[in-house]
Amino acid sequence: MKKITKLFLFVFALAVSLVMLGVSAFAEGEEITLKAVNTAEGIEIAWTEGEDVYYYELYRQCNDGSQEALISKGQEAKFVDTEAVEGLIYGYRVSVVTTDEEYGEESNLGIIYRIGATEISNYYSTDSGLYIEWTGLSEAKGYYVLRRAYQSEKWEVVAKCAADTTSYVDSKAGSDERYLYAVRAFAGNYLGAAANQVVLSYFPCPDIIGIVSVDEGIALKWKGVSSASYYLIYRSSSSGKGWAPYALLDSEYTLYVDKGIKDGESYSYIVRAADSSGQLSPYNSAVSMKHIKKPMIRSAESTTNGVKLTWTKSEGCQGYAIFRKDFGADNWALVGLSKNQDILEFVDSKVYNSRAYTYTVRAVWNKNMSSYDERGATVRFLEAPQTLLCDVDTASGNVLTWKNNPNANMFFIFRKDVTGKWKVIGKTVENSFADKSAVASERYIYTVVAYTSSTYISGPAVPVSTFREIYSSDTKMVALTYDDGPSDSITNGVLDLLETYGGKATFFVVGQNIGYGHEAMTRAAKMGCEIGTHTYSHIDLPSSSEAEIREEIELTDELVQKYTGQPTKIARAPGGAIDDVSGQIVGKPFFYWSVDTRDWESRDASSVIEIVQNNVSDGAIILMHDIYDSTLEASEYVIPWLISEGYQLVTISELMHYKGKVQLQPGVTYYDGFGSTSY
Repeated sequence: MKKITKLFLFVFALAVSLVMLGVSAFAEGEEITLKAVNTAEGIEIAWTEGEDVYYYELYRQCNDGSQEALISKGQEAKFVDTEAVEGLIYGYRVSVVTTDEEYGEESNLGIIYRIGATEISNYYSTDSGLYIEWTGLSEAKGYYVLRRAYQSEKWEVVAKCAADTTSYVDSKAGSDERYLYAVRAFAGNYLGAAANQVVLSYFPCPDIIGIVSVDEGIALKWKGVSSASYYLIYRSSSSGKGWAPYALLDSEYTLYVDKGIKDGESYSYIVRAADSSGQLSPYNSAVSMKHIKKPMIRSAESTTNGVKLTWTKSEGCQGYAIFRKDFGADNWALVGLSKNQDILEFVDSKVYNSRAYTYTVRAVWNKNMSSYDERGATVRFLEAPQTLLCDVDTASGNVLTWKNNPNANMFFIFRKDVTGKWKVIGKTVENSFADKSAVASERYIYTVVAYTSSTYISGPAVPVSTFREIYSSDTKMVALTYDDGPSDSITNGVLDLLETYGGKATFFVVGQNIGYGHEAMTRAAKMGCEIGTHTYSHIDLPSSSEAEIREEIELTDELVQKYTGQPTKIARAPGGAIDDVSGQIVGKPFFYWSVDTRDWESRDASSVIEIVQNNVSDGAIILMHDIYDSTLEASEYVIPWLISEGYQLVTISELMHYKGKVQLQPGVTYYDGFGSTSY
């Protein structure tokens, strides 16, 4: 293809040729005006009509080196040269042949560069505007994108694009307006034709504002589009079915519930709007949802540690979210998560005595949730009797005492003997009971359950129980003690064992660890375990100032008080390091140990087990740490082994009460249950 810059050479050559032929391109008296334009069919040449015309002769010259040639004879003042080749330059002139069959007037020389017609091949509405795409032309030096309003006759150039560009997004198109678009190629001052025109309307895609799993299926909600005549919903599924139009809704609807789904299968959706002409809005971002059957609560009951919930399993989920609504409240609050579809229970420990709560559970998948039981399950939490103790009295039998619960109307006493079966042995409105039928040589387990005569919802009152193994003071006892916690996983593991085997322990907590382990500590206190201070940051007491010591103890006591309802009454010095001065500043009884498992050093369960088995004796205080997995592993063996050996697992204060019969003194360090103050 010759360059347009050679045009003037061609014009010059063409003029010379015409002179040589004896025909002047600029003859005197010229009156015919010729104009050549590119069309889709070819080059259209049109001219003004001459006088005394018999017919017109149209001549063509090309820059391909060919001679000027007559290409048309006729009486019509226009002609379409369909043989013109894209990328070549053509010159046209017209001569009039008069009725005398002589040459008369001549036209000017019309020169044009042949450019083909540009065809719009694809067009649609997008989020950012109206998209137009066209076929490229090799002879083009660029393209003009033309637009006019549908009711207007005036075209405007909205874009000038480079030769290697064949698409354009009109981001300035007005919302809900209809437009005509055309594209024309250009080279220099020459324009190609538009092969077609297209009609486009810009309206935004419907924004999906919600997708939820409901009882009937999956509910999809979107923001309406004012110019929409209807909405088309596309769906794909995880079972292998690809995108396809799935539902058609009138424009008055902006909510659709897909009922044709399967539990546990994932579905993705796209919503498009369409106008009256059938033109569709752009695709919006797909949203996905797995339909998960909603869980139903099986039971909600008070337990020792709080309100325990159980529910039905929802297949295909990743876990469950537990919600609670306090009595009189309107909104649900998230109170817990279960991160496994097979874990179908949860204990809400953050509850208050005699307060009513309503619970519901939703299955979770990614960031989506199933529907839920809006009624939920309501329960009034009644706190279990606290600090259950037993004294053996030869005259009165085994005397049980516990902390009074002012909201309870009645207490029922249960006893388990060597048969392993629980039996109700009495009831009382007091906070004490004497089991006169107990035989001194027999082993018993007691528990006390509180009842209230009024319930939040009709039905039986909800009981709460706590129990421990009760022996006479002549029975062997040990105090398991755990330092440096609380630790969420390890401490709870130890508590699970104690709950299973009916024992208690003492936990000397480090204040700075309570932040992430306070739930385990609260649970321990509710089980009747004892909480002691181990300072806030595990400082060395003898080398610390009075102000530092007081701050360490006060900070820890404030946190223990916050989560258990009472401050610590006993202490253990970090590393066992204590002197008279620091002991008096702390102002609490101190406890050393008689069996050091050195679990912090070995981190080996078998070593801990061996030390306990070789060194334990009646009245022993056993030192361990509830921050090591190996310690929990050792406890899984040690706790049942001690019970099988006839040991009762008690707190340190209980051990001192039953064995040593001592009045504990602040600042004094005790080494075993008999009140020894030195090895």
